[in-house]
Amino acid sequence: MGFFLMLAGIVNVWQGYYRGIGRVRLTFLFSVIQIAVRVALTYLLVPHYELLGVAIACGAGWGAMLMAHRLCFFYLQRQEQKSAA
Repeated sequence: MGFFLMLAGIVNVWQGYYRGIGRVRLTFLFSVIQIAVRVALTYLLVPHYELLGVAIACGAGWGAMLMAHRLCFFYLQRQEQKSAA
């Protein structure tokens, strides 16, 4: 679980970035993605792995959220470059 907390810290930095540039709706969307992944995986993993399943689900949720942040960042950068050209 300790490794997954590092993901949470990185995700918080990205959340702050998007809030800072005024894209608050994106932070909400990314949080919904994270919660959906976490709940679904917890439901699937707890019967087999018990508490370890919850830890894995939390890490997977933060990982999904981080991937969504990165993909959106690259998309927004590409849009900025197109509009500047």
